[in-house]
Amino acid sequence: MNRTPIRALLALTSLFVLFVASSCRHSPEGPRTDGPPRFRYGFSRVLDLRPSRVAVAPPRRPGVAYLELYAIGDQGTGLPGQRLVARRMAELARKEAPSLILLLGDNIYPKGVRSVDDPQWQTKFEAIYIQPELQVPFYATLGNHDYRSKPDAEVAYTDRSACRCSCTAERRCDCRRLVATRKCWIMPRRYYSFHRRIDATTDVHFIALDTTPIAYPRYYPKQAAPQIAWLERELKSSTARWKVVFGHHPIVSGGQHGPNRPMRDSIRPLLERYGVQLYLCGHDHDLQLLRPNGSPTTYVVSGGGGKSRDVRYIRDSLFAATNFGFVSIRLSADEALIRFFDRAGELRFAYPIERKTAKR
Repeated sequence: MNRTPIRALLALTSLFVLFVASSCRHSPEGPRTDGPPRFRYGFSRVLDLRPSRVAVAPPRRPGVAYLELYAIGDQGTGLPGQRLVARRMAELARKEAPSLILLLGDNIYPKGVRSVDDPQWQTKFEAIYIQPELQVPFYATLGNHDYRSKPDAEVAYTDRSACRCSCTAERRCDCRRLVATRKCWIMPRRYYSFHRRIDATTDVHFIALDTTPIAYPRYYPKQAAPQIAWLERELKSSTARWKVVFGHHPIVSGGQHGPNRPMRDSIRPLLERYGVQLYLCGHDHDLQLLRPNGSPTTYVVSGGGGKSRDVRYIRDSLFAATNFGFVSIRLSADEALIRFFDRAGELRFAYPIERKTAKR
């Protein structure tokens, strides 16, 4: 038997292993074993051997206004992996000058913070993103690990930062920098929204979700419904050209956690009904880009800010990688360019999406 074609095929594809994983019911406080184990069979990518298929990302066009931002999740370890990703972000920021950074939850491992004076603020946030190029607003959302101590301490830390926020009763927040040369932590509410402009006529509506109560309704039976109703009001009333929703838990994912069913059932219909172009999340410690067939929403997983786990391609995957890293998003009036960078600072994948008219 001639095995040469097989060897050639292996050289050009990814190496996969068949795994059998036992999954238990989980709560945000940790694993539960109050039910029978379920077994998952699948193929997990453990090593990417394929030659890169990434086209060189197009440069900025002269005369076109852009809003640059980065997104990272699951970053708050204080370990070398988090520091390495921070350095790579700073290296890219030196060339591109992002206006803001989105933190997608699990901001402080393993159990969040106890107060605004918790020393972990220094070791897992302030001293990590210390480079001059990263002294921009960090808009944060809560993850399940942040719930293990005092999640409202992360809200209160906003008042310790170099920004001040004012919010309406509908949680629409306007945050202003007090010191232009300092980064600031922004989480004025557990869930909130804010606007940024690309140019004088192009608005971006950002909506930060607190996904833990939605993802685990069994443990937070009264907290999910008011937030879901608020989200629909925000989306229904929005006239922004771009709508970007970000939270911690995935709606579509090929990672080890995979899609969260309550999020999928309650949040995905709203995103698609109101034409949200981007949903960003973490929780799965990998990098993914997913686009369900017929959906107006592109789903981005950027959970490699401080940890890394295996991931697999699924039907909706456009890109998936097991790596530390971060996501860069460049918004113009008519296009969003999504780029994935790994821990070496190498561009792994770039994908443009056109802005489409929001559905009603």
